[in-house]
Amino acid sequence: ITPVIHYCMGGLEIDCDSAVVGTGGKAIPGLYAAGEATSAPFARLWSVSGIPLLYCIYSGRMAGRAAAAGVTAAKQPQDLRGLILSSLTAPDKIVEQAVKKESSPKIGDAKGANGAEKAEKKLEDMTNDELVAMVKDLQANGPPAPVDDGPKGISMDEVKKHNTKEDAWIVLNGQVIDVTKWIPIHPGGEQAIMAYMGQDASDEWNMIHKAGTVEKNLVAEGGNGPVLKGPLGGAAAPVAGGGAKADGGLTMDEVGKHTTESDVWVVINGKAYDVTKWVQVHPGGVQAIMAYAGKDASDEWNCIHKPGTVEKNMFPGNPNGPVEKGPVSGAAASAAPAAVIDDEKPPPDGNGGIPGPLGALIYLAFNLIIILLKTIFFTGNLKFSFDNNRKGTIRSACFLLTFTIVHVAGNFVGMIKGPNEANGEGYFFDRIAWTGTLGLTKTSPLSIVEEYLALALVLHVSVALKRSWDISINYCLYTGRWNMLLSGLTVLSFLTKHLMDIRFSSEMQYTQLRPPPYFVAWPGVLEGRVFYEVDPSIPLVTVRDLYTKEVELFKDLNTSLIYTISICIFWVHMCLGWKKLVPADAMQIPKDHVTNVTYLGWIAATAVVSMYVSVVWYTYFAPALHVEHVPGP
Repeated sequence: ITPVIHYCMGGLEIDCDSAVVGTGGKAIPGLYAAGEATSAPFARLWSVSGIPLLYCIYSGRMAGRAAAAGVTAAKQPQDLRGLILSSLTAPDKIVEQAVKKESSPKIGDAKGANGAEKAEKKLEDMTNDELVAMVKDLQANGPPAPVDDGPKGISMDEVKKHNTKEDAWIVLNGQVIDVTKWIPIHPGGEQAIMAYMGQDASDEWNMIHKAGTVEKNLVAEGGNGPVLKGPLGGAAAPVAGGGAKADGGLTMDEVGKHTTESDVWVVINGKAYDVTKWVQVHPGGVQAIMAYAGKDASDEWNCIHKPGTVEKNMFPGNPNGPVEKGPVSGAAASAAPAAVIDDEKPPPDGNGGIPGPLGALIYLAFNLIIILLKTIFFTGNLKFSFDNNRKGTIRSACFLLTFTIVHVAGNFVGMIKGPNEANGEGYFFDRIAWTGTLGLTKTSPLSIVEEYLALALVLHVSVALKRSWDISINYCLYTGRWNMLLSGLTVLSFLTKHLMDIRFSSEMQYTQLRPPPYFVAWPGVLEGRVFYEVDPSIPLVTVRDLYTKEVELFKDLNTSLIYTISICIFWVHMCLGWKKLVPADAMQIPKDHVTNVTYLGWIAATAVVSMYVSVVWYTYFAPALHVEHVPGP
């Protein structure tokens, strides 16, 4: 290109494709023009200082493309660069390259034909002669051998740099995820993610979540959720102290040099770990590790610990935890445990079409009914094996919570209305005892409602214990991962005491009342009289005197205090569990309603606990009413 004085106001008239316009304003087929010989469309724009030179280049390219399209017709035209790139991957050239023993020097290689060093050039920087020479060389010799640029993706070294709550990355199944904004809203709590900041959390993740869970929660940069940063790739950090083999693995000789308490390494499932700081805080004691200093402790480790235990305690999540030094050549790695599959579909986005608190209440009621209908026999836990699928705890918890609300309402009304109401509620279950064992036996100690309640309780406790054993047991108390386990065990102990105090007490007295003919005293519901009648034509029946038994219990200050403390712990357990339950797929609560449904549950839990505590202390302070006792059946 040489400097010119150019003004785009005269010459042949062309259109936007550089086609020459003839009389009548129509383009002449096959005739194209460019540069100084033409009068450009929008001539005044092109005449601005500095623009005319650009116009020469632009109009020339447009004319060339339009002419090539007309000549090649259906065949897609290619420019010179495209021809060169396509020749690099031509199959016939690859075959030719495979059978050639030698190749001649190439233009653009590090060395030319004369052996002189020559800098590599980009295609756009080459002259026409160099480009033509390269094409001829490629046609004769084929493409150059592929260059291994090393592993692609984000290295583990880079991931390890993001290990704070304000900048947290984790690795899940080969993908690097930025979870910084997901930490505060993660359904499993903050510590569940923070324990793996800057680490590979795949094993722990796959034990708890179904496939696709993280993918359906991914958000764009800046969103309140996990952000996909890219695939994991690249080499780990170099091993301190050397000793690496050519394949990147440490040797057992190198591991064997670290055998003192001030510098101790062990091998676990194919990887070497520096456990110098961990020795002092290891729950199993110092000697349990020192016995395997500088050795492969995989067999002993796997006999005692669950998969993923060492990964959960690793640095930097645990400042005093094991530090991974790298793979050990010849050591076998253990297989990851199979993930438990939860096939629930994700909850709807948005508000599900019903906005506001009303929508939250409607979705809560609707999905709660669905879950109650599928409490035990549709959870997927009881197959040929027993697993830790959380549906077992979710559905059984919903059933137990529903029963708890009904139970506390009955107790509250019973104590306020007096002995007949309290005893009538107990007789309600006694008179349907024939439904126990599905009516297959003449007598049964429990009704079908109580049997189903017992099954739900057994399912809830057993699955909760298994999930705690598989997931939470390896965490320290300060992480909060033991809160549900400890509060749940306390509630279970309290429930056992409560049942022995009242339901299965061997010191029960008896009285008489008039039960409703149809189980519920419908005419007296508005009066608060639900489980007994006042019509003298209804015959008296002998029932258990639950009222007097509760008065005997709660008139004792120590018993009232024990019940109050246990009920408060039950409230903590309900609130913690409800917060985890609401965003679960099984609940199907639209995401915009999760916060409102969580608050509704906490309000209900507070109301339940308030009524339970009121029953205890109302009984303690109120004067006991007289009850006429009769001999038992």
